[in-house]
Amino acid sequence: YAAKVTWVDHGFGEILAALAATGLDRNTAIVFTADHGTNLGERGGFGKTQIVNEQEAHVPLMIHLPGGPVGRSAAFVQPQDISATVLGIAGVAKPEAWVGHDLLPVAASAGDGPRDLALAGHAVVSWRDDPGQAFFSVFDREWYLNLAADPAACRLYRYGSVEDVAAAHPDVVGRLR
Repeated sequence: YAAKVTWVDHGFGEILAALAATGLDRNTAIVFTADHGTNLGERGGFGKTQIVNEQEAHVPLMIHLPGGPVGRSAAFVQPQDISATVLGIAGVAKPEAWVGHDLLPVAASAGDGPRDLALAGHAVVSWRDDPGQAFFSVFDREWYLNLAADPAACRLYRYGSVEDVAAAHPDVVGRLR
């Protein structure tokens, strides 16, 4: 894993150096992200798992615009926000039916963004008639819930922990369900 991160860091540095050497850094927007994170043995597995956990959902997203806002944002970002943001950078209005949000106004305001929750996982059809199977995850600013059709089968985690605390926090489970 460390070797992969080092390799990506090196390659990204070469791209930035080439933009600077050609002067394109003065008029080029850069969006850097990943499709998913990876588990490193936290729950006994490596890589991507059936249900989305914190390690898979929390991925880097960096946006650089020459002369644009600088800083960090606590906004929840969903994949559809990236395309809406790229359209915003290009000065093109997103189609009205899109549910994505342009992230640049959020960054400029240093706000938390338009979402209170982030969602990740499979479609309802992945239940496969097993109400105890978690198939979807709901994330808020402190917790994430592995959602199952059977409320008793839901698993609740506080960020940074691998301990299921659903039984101790039925109010949080109910709110996120």
